Amino acid sequence: MLFDKYVDFIDVYAEILDEERKAIYRLMTEREETAILAQYIKDKGFQEGRREGRRIAEILTSNVQQATTDENHGIFHL
Repeated sequence: MLFDKYVDFIDVYAEILDEERKAIYRLMTEREETAILAQYIKDKGFQEGRREGRRIAEILTSNVQQATTDENHGIFHL
């Protein structure tokens, strides 16, 4: 989808203020023709959040497993 191609660019470089973001969201959800796009953006945010959450959980799990392995082998990190 064309929107996916530019969403990161818009998010990183447009420097949209929080109030501007809220105003844009309000306008998008008020109009029927843009409500579907607003829902798409919301869903995309949830998907990215879940992906990032899984990535962090994997890192933490790996760190705990490594610490447990090191402890079992008598290796202690300061």
